[in-house]
This record gives sequence, structure tokens and C-alpha cells, in this order.
Amino acid sequence: MIPALSKLTSLTKIHLVPRENSLIQAENIVKLLKALSAIKTLTDIALRLTPFRIVFDNTSIEPLTEGLEELNASSIRKLTLNLYKNFTDEGLGKISQALRKFTSLEILRLDLPQSKEITDEGLAQLSFALNKLISLTSLSLAFSGFTQKFGLALKSLQNLVYLKLRFQNTSPSPNQIQLLSSSVAALKTSLKFLEIHFAEQSFFPNSLIKSLSETLKELILLKHLSLNFPSPNLTPREVEALSITIQGLSNLSSLSLGFENSKGIDEKTVDALSETFRNLPSLYSIGLNLLRCDKVHPEGGVPFKGYLLSYVK
Repeated sequence: MIPALSKLTSLTKIHLVPRENSLIQAENIVKLLKALSAIKTLTDIALRLTPFRIVFDNTSIEPLTEGLEELNASSIRKLTLNLYKNFTDEGLGKISQALRKFTSLEILRLDLPQSKEITDEGLAQLSFALNKLISLTSLSLAFSGFTQKFGLALKSLQNLVYLKLRFQNTSPSPNQIQLLSSSVAALKTSLKFLEIHFAEQSFFPNSLIKSLSETLKELILLKHLSLNFPSPNLTPREVEALSITIQGLSNLSSLSLGFENSKGIDEKTVDALSETFRNLPSLYSIGLNLLRCDKVHPEGGVPFKGYLLSYVK
């Protein structure tokens, strides 16, 4: 099948999405990407490697790096990489080096595995690569930390319209929250879609809501906002302060808020959020996740166990 791909001269998109526990030889990754390099019309590539049982050395990522270097980078506009579990700083560094040549890339989706082997050093290499991707308008990243170098790289992406950050298995420090907030605020002249999802059971510093609220005040162009705070230590006062800030985003047409596992959210807090929804004139899509928020009781008096609201006007 792989040799035949190079004959599909009009192909514009290919997504490799394997079945769970599929088996692939590492050399076939190289062969696949080498075959794709002959297709000059190709603009969209997705490699979802997480479900694979990939047959090669636990720390080696040479096949994937070599394969990426084979691609015709100047034609690729959209790239999706879901990386496998046995990933290290060395691997991320080599992937980042390969990414630097994709200077025409407009959309990048990168899912890093939950790995203790990826540290600030590896993220620094990724940050350097992002600095080179000046054409990016959309960035989706799943990772486990937020460093100063990454913040600086994010600030440099002044054409960014869509940003999704998903934090894995971590509770952010006050310093990380400050870096995150200032970096996102720097995109106020372009950003219209923002999604920030924190890991389940995260414990947030007291500065979290305050910092994000100050950031949101700057993002007056926002049309879509999705925030997920699955934490038991949020307070009603923090949530109400956030809702007041969101009311100032008059261009917002889609809003999704998640407070799963929050012990501090009660019916009064929900009333404040409802008031926010009513005061956003352009809003047509609403989502509110109150899963396992035990202090929220609907009419029957039973604690609410799922989505209280998912509504399209």
C-alpha cells in the first residue's frame, strides 16, 4: 500500500488513525512519510501514534524524525502529531528540530504523552521551534508544564487566532499561572478562539482565577471561550468573579465552562453564571459542566451529576 501512495498525485489530506493496539514497524513510518514527500499537493497530515505498539527501541525516535524530514515542508499547512508514550527530552528535541522547517505551517496540533522523561529542557526545544512557525494561526497543545521560554514563544505568534492548551497530570504553580496569563494576553490583537483545560483533580493557587480574569479583559476579540477547572478547591467567590469578567466579552458567541469535582460551587454560583449567559448579547452556544458538584441541587433535591446546561439558542 505504501508505494502506491506516491502515485496519488492529487492527494491533499492523509490521517493515519490506527485501531487500538495496532502493530507497526518503525521503518514503515519512514517509508510512509517518504512516499508522501512525493505528493506536492499534500497540505494536511495527521499521525496519531498513541494507540500504536511501535516496534523499536524505547527511547529512539529516529524513524519519526527521519520521516518528517522527508516531507515537502513548504506545502504542509496542517500537521497533527499524537506522540507515543515512551517519549523523552531527546525525542522531543529531535521532533522540534524537524518542525522548524515547516515555516508555511498554519495549523499545528501536538499531543505530548504524560511522561516524566519530558522536562523543561525538552519544552525549551519545542519553544524554539514554535518561534520559527511565523505563519501559525492555530495551535493546539497537550502537555504537562508551562515554562518561561514557552511563554515567550507563544507571545511571538502574533497571527494566532485559535489557541488550545490542555495540561496533563499537573497542578500549575503560581509562577506558571502568571506566565500563562501574560503570554495569552499578548495575543489580544489576533486571538478569537481560546480553550484552556486543566487536568482532573488539579489544585489551583489562589491567583489562578484572578490572573485569568485579568487576561480575559484584554481579549476583546474573543468569539469562543472554553475553560475547564476540574478542581475541588475553587470557591464560589472565585467563580462569581470569573463570571463578571466574562460578561465584558461582548463578542462571545460560544461559551463552555467546566467545574467538575468542585466542592465550592453551589446554587448561588449557578445563578451568577446564568446571569452571565443572559448578559452576553451574541451568545448562542452554552455548555456548563457541573459533574460531581455536590452542592448543586436541581428541583428534585438530588445533587446534580452531569451537564446542567448544554444549549444552543
